[in-house]
Amino acid sequence: MASILALASAGMSVTAFGQDADPVLEAYAAAYDLTYEEARDRLILMDSGTLAELHDQLKRDPSFAGMRIVHKPTLKLIIYAKGNAVRLATKASVSIPVEAVDVPRSLSELQAAAGSVTRSLQAAGARFEIDIEPGTGTIIVYTEDDAAAKNVLGEDTSRKLPFLKLVKSAKRAEPTATFIGGQRVSGSRECTSGFTVYRTSNPSQRGVVTAGHCGTTSVRVNNVLFNQPVSRMYSGDYDQMWFTASGHTWTNTIYTGQSIPATISIQATYDPIVGALLCKYGRASGQTCGEITSTNAGVTNPDNGTVGYYYRVRNLTPNQPMTINGDSGGPVFGTSGVAFGIVHGRGSGQFVNDMYFMPAHRFSAIGASVLTTP
Repeated sequence: MASILALASAGMSVTAFGQDADPVLEAYAAAYDLTYEEARDRLILMDSGTLAELHDQLKRDPSFAGMRIVHKPTLKLIIYAKGNAVRLATKASVSIPVEAVDVPRSLSELQAAAGSVTRSLQAAGARFEIDIEPGTGTIIVYTEDDAAAKNVLGEDTSRKLPFLKLVKSAKRAEPTATFIGGQRVSGSRECTSGFTVYRTSNPSQRGVVTAGHCGTTSVRVNNVLFNQPVSRMYSGDYDQMWFTASGHTWTNTIYTGQSIPATISIQATYDPIVGALLCKYGRASGQTCGEITSTNAGVTNPDNGTVGYYYRVRNLTPNQPMTINGDSGGPVFGTSGVAFGIVHGRGSGQFVNDMYFMPAHRFSAIGASVLTTP
């Protein structure tokens, strides 16, 4: 487990923080060489709920371009906007120091341009990943054949979108499922169960969510057979399905991959921003922790060719994969029991540190919500 190895190398024991150890706190302290107190105080300042509310407020402004947390050399929140970023920054009632940065394009402009590029490349059958970088006002397309992509887009697109960059790269996002043993989700692929969810229209009906690419019909979750998903979506922005059955006990807890605490209770769900710290748990690789590098990573579905936008995370431990085959569907969580989403895919090649996850708010599209109470 990445956080345990990091703590050991820093001269701290796994239980150095006591019985109530927080896996995100431990990983953060180790990665940024902070004391327990420094890491704890920073995570309190980076309250997920407060930042999510601020993000929702600011993104309604047409000039808004993005937000991100920066951890080094000092902790701060950067707010990007087209035009007078200071005006938006004054609305940020947060405890973190705030820096306002003017950028050439708003988020809505970048998203519209990225959508146009995506449709052109998708129509041509190109395999690619597209990313939006609000801080630089650019769109980056990663493709195995940059010359072919340039030919598809044509000179007209290059003139209209001078902020579009084509980067030749090996394929980045791949489904993480494979066949392994142990407690798992067994369908047409081997995966990991995510959070306990409930039917939004009937909160008394509870079940388990996992990645949609893990199967199309029946699966076994910890050797319990579920015949059909209540609902399944595996296309574009969605990679999810959930199952339910009577006669079982459902709780709002997840495995952490640590000995202490072995499980944590999920208390809330929020959309994190770039720079936020989080961990994931998967049956194949256990717990790993990382930092969000993009909330607009557009990747191609290898099974049906659709393009969806996911959150991308970089492992805090250099040159180590954030997730591997078999982790798909596993819970992605933050400090204090916050649910962020479920594992979608992994990076490969020079991007082996990357993980992609689908945010939990998209569960609403399959009629489910994360259980945050016992």
